[in-house]
Amino acid sequence: MNRGSREYTAYLIYNYFMDDEFDGSSELAVSSITKKYPEWADIINKIFEENRFRNLSVNNEQLSIKITNEALEWLKEVHFEFEREPEISEIRKDIDKFESTKDLMKNEGWRDLLKDIQKAYPDMSQVWTFYDDKLSEVMEKLKELKKDNKEKKKTEEELLAVKAKIEEDWKEAIKKRKNKKFKEFTEPKFVIFIKDWNEFYLRLEEFYLNMSSFFGYLGRFWDLSEGVWQNINWNLFEKYSQILEEEKEIQKLAEILGMYKESEEEYEIELLEKTVIKTDWKTESSGKSEITGVHFSDDLSSLLPSEVAHLSSQETEIIFSKNFIEKKLLTFEYQNRAKFEKEEKITEESKKLKEDKKGPIIACIDTSGSMHGTPEHIAKTLVFAVLKIALKEDRRCFLISFSTDIETLELTDLDRSMEKLVNFLMKSFHGGTDATPAFLKSLEMLESEDYNKADVVMVSDFVMPSLSKDLLDRIKEQKEENNSRFHSLVITSQHNPNFLEIFDNKWICNSTDTSSIRNLAKNVIDSFRTVSQ
Repeated sequence: MNRGSREYTAYLIYNYFMDDEFDGSSELAVSSITKKYPEWADIINKIFEENRFRNLSVNNEQLSIKITNEALEWLKEVHFEFEREPEISEIRKDIDKFESTKDLMKNEGWRDLLKDIQKAYPDMSQVWTFYDDKLSEVMEKLKELKKDNKEKKKTEEELLAVKAKIEEDWKEAIKKRKNKKFKEFTEPKFVIFIKDWNEFYLRLEEFYLNMSSFFGYLGRFWDLSEGVWQNINWNLFEKYSQILEEEKEIQKLAEILGMYKESEEEYEIELLEKTVIKTDWKTESSGKSEITGVHFSDDLSSLLPSEVAHLSSQETEIIFSKNFIEKKLLTFEYQNRAKFEKEEKITEESKKLKEDKKGPIIACIDTSGSMHGTPEHIAKTLVFAVLKIALKEDRRCFLISFSTDIETLELTDLDRSMEKLVNFLMKSFHGGTDATPAFLKSLEMLESEDYNKADVVMVSDFVMPSLSKDLLDRIKEQKEENNSRFHSLVITSQHNPNFLEIFDNKWICNSTDTSSIRNLAKNVIDSFRTVSQ
């Protein structure tokens, strides 16, 4: 296709998948694509008719763009593959031959040329036989009319008309042959393409339905690679989703984490004096109206040249018509008034929110052997709950699991972290305990742009040695200079009390007490309210 037709094809496909009221087939039928490139129009129409996943993309700009790019890429690949086919090389030779033998048709070489055409296109044998007989008849007649100039001229005109008709039918035969080969070439490829396409996006729909039942969130899941979906253990997510339903206190606890930055609508009042420049208009009684700018309207007499340019091709006329109907044509604005400016000083109150709302979360989870059992169960469920909230509220969340070493996970970077998250939820906790690497990584993240206002939450039994003085100093410096907060969720009654002194909040949960989680959530909420006040 030419560039305009390619652009219009992209417009048709995108709007078909984006807008459920857009009739792609009807738009295509009246476009120049159907007239100029019927073989391509047929494929585009099949894309509209044979896909089964349009409901996924409607009103989803990101997904509609992705689908449009995939369709255009496939069309381009098919085009280049087709052009490399040996049979197409033969057809291309015929086209070159047609262009180079137009002059030959004007002399005695016509008969040999017609024989070659008959061999190449036997399905039109009767047509070529007719032309052979007709040319023989006219040529014989010319030989007999050597002296009759008037009749000779008339016969020569008849000869040229016959030859022109041969050229026309030959060109049409070449086109039909190419279109036939194109259809034979593309049909099996389209069957495979649309089958794979439908399967891919129906799996995507199934994936979304599964994920939405656990997270109630869609946006980022479109980007996950196909391999990740197939490896996800849905039973695992179902297990933790059910736990949250039964133990809502864990969900409440997760909602609190990272929200100290909110300060419950706490504002600073500032009095500001500022100079305001006001614009007013003064009517000019003399002089012609002048152009004062541009605006949107349907005034055809004031069109900008850029809008007129849309009328230069059939592909862009529809854009002009759409803008005209919606009164969104760019037009010159005329006024016979002059504006002037004046300064005024005013004093006003300004409310300034003290802290950002709902900051990021850095969750440090102890995966040592002493956390095995109920503490492990609470820690994993809390991670699952935090992920749900982070996705829903578009908050960043970074997971650091530690025993003698650490593993890190950007929870909200789903396409890279989902498989690791599944592995984290599946594995058993074992090994010794060393919190130092986890704190070092937390401090590193707090110094990054994305997590410089995060709250650090450490979930552990805190059966571990105290931290070094250097590390304690770094934590204290981070708290004092950047207002960072460190929270501890203690899942045992046998913890090291000296270790907990570095934390702003110490929430203790006795894993052997069934009511402990409920009391824990209440204590966390109470402490949060105290800080907010």
